[in-house]
Amino acid sequence: MKEPKVCRFRRKSGAAPAITTVILVAATLAIAISASGFAYTMLELQTETAEYENGKSAMVNLAQMIEGLTFAKGSAAHTTFYLSTGGMQLTPGTDSMAVNVAGSLVLGPSRINLIQFRGGRYVGGPDYQILRGDPTMMANQSLIMHSGTSAIQPLGWVYEMRKNGAWVVDDFGRIRVVFSGTDNYSVNGIAWQLLNVVELIYINVSFGTFSGSNAVDVRARVTSVTTSTWTSSATSVTVIATRGTVSQSYTVPSPSTFNGVAVKGTMVTLSVVNVQVSLAQG
Repeated sequence: MKEPKVCRFRRKSGAAPAITTVILVAATLAIAISASGFAYTMLELQTETAEYENGKSAMVNLAQMIEGLTFAKGSAAHTTFYLSTGGMQLTPGTDSMAVNVAGSLVLGPSRINLIQFRGGRYVGGPDYQILRGDPTMMANQSLIMHSGTSAIQPLGWVYEMRKNGAWVVDDFGRIRVVFSGTDNYSVNGIAWQLLNVVELIYINVSFGTFSGSNAVDVRARVTSVTTSTWTSSATSVTVIATRGTVSQSYTVPSPSTFNGVAVKGTMVTLSVVNVQVSLAQG
């Protein structure tokens, strides 16, 4: 009787350990790549956040610097921005500023140009937040700075906003109104009259050259100061400022008599300080 045939399979030694090793190496590599990517993302996030916070401080300093320039042609100052993931943008405004005093147009419409700093792609921030100015109002709704508000409301406001990323904006779209007192003035070079004096100050931002990357100097220079004067027969005048669809009015508190003598009217002086802002390699 023939013995049945027995099929014997020869096991390939080492196949299973090799496959296991490949799987472990692939898994380890995937984890390493994932961890490396996460670490890179976190490092970039920290870098962008630090750059953005420094940019916010620099934008506030820039607004203070521009406002602090003396009203003389050629006065200048600069501050440095360090840009790696963000950038500077000098943006022609879509709003215009117009000022009416005692029924007469004395300024504008003058286009309001904006100085903007953009954060990196990982930077988060509020939809809108005032960094310099009155935190209870929006920058495009506060148009007249007067003696009762000048301590907390400067001409150059700085705010954060979100619009396809995080931005910080320097905005000079407002006017300062100052009652300067009462004195005798010669009108038309002939008669002396006792007049109240009201001063208006407006900073008009224009743009110069734009170049540079990484460390850039943002330079502000007063190119000219234009002064105009009007006389009104009213002892108190109302200033109306209009920006886009928003208007604000302010009646300047002024005396009708001074040392027992009747005041004959009001002299209004408008100073437009033209400031040119440029970017150059630091």
